[in-house]
Amino acid sequence: MSPHEPTIPADAFERILRDAIVRPAGRSFRGEPARQVEILRFLRDRVVPVTFVDVFEHLRERGLLRTERDDDASRKKTVRQALIAINEKLGSYFFRAPDLRLLPEMFRIQIVGDETERPSAVLQDFFGIRKASGVRFFASSSEPSGGITRELYDLVSEVRPHRMDVFAASCSSFLGNPEFRALLEDATRRAEGRLRFLLLDPKSASVDAIERAVMHDVPLRGGIQQRIESSLRHLADIRARLDAKARERIEVRLSPTATLWRFRMIFLPDVLHLRLTVPGSPDETLVKLDAQSSLFRALHDVFESEWGNAKGA
Repeated sequence: MSPHEPTIPADAFERILRDAIVRPAGRSFRGEPARQVEILRFLRDRVVPVTFVDVFEHLRERGLLRTERDDDASRKKTVRQALIAINEKLGSYFFRAPDLRLLPEMFRIQIVGDETERPSAVLQDFFGIRKASGVRFFASSSEPSGGITRELYDLVSEVRPHRMDVFAASCSSFLGNPEFRALLEDATRRAEGRLRFLLLDPKSASVDAIERAVMHDVPLRGGIQQRIESSLRHLADIRARLDAKARERIEVRLSPTATLWRFRMIFLPDVLHLRLTVPGSPDETLVKLDAQSSLFRALHDVFESEWGNAKGA
């Protein structure tokens, strides 16, 4: 056993195991969930990297292996597949965790020396995830450093981008801000400016479903249809003040579906501002992702696909 102490608090660790690993597979705690939980508990206790061989032998001792093959390649394959499945569950849970206090305790499994003869696995805490995935900044809207004020200040006073893709059900909290609207007008007056807003069609069948989902979360913000229509009015006002050339640099389209409606994304050339509304809570989470990160590219691919299927506002 490692002389080091586990870095992830036991209570948070067990809650994440329960919600991220066990529950997605159903109520029955058998098969894969049991194997995945055992791997995570083993790695937490060991702290330092553990070889795939040691992980495999630990699972065998616990009676959690189905394979009868015992060659080196088979052992590595069995463990690698389990680690990938665990990380997929943890990655998915990060974006739907109902308790924001758990997010700083989030973890994943890092594979060390995967191309070597003796690959190892080790738990990587949340701050390691930030570094590896391209996340620049993380905050909750319930914290003084987070929320809309911090993000608006960054965009308006520091970044002042001339190119921007916005993907959200509505963007009323930003478009209702006069400094943000001024930023957009300034961007359209530059030759390199290009602004694209992809919002949910206020007449979409998805609107009622979203209304039901968030009716108890943030009642003071108004209904989603009202917020979309407010966003469209602000965008129309901006366009009305522009000359013909500048007007060509701002486009607005409406999507008939609400793919990823809990996300509000502002893609800039170098960074993605991703804001996630938390189910059953008025809180929001802000994550900034570098353009080089795989998540930035994957989400922007979704934006481009939805943009191509959307209609002009």
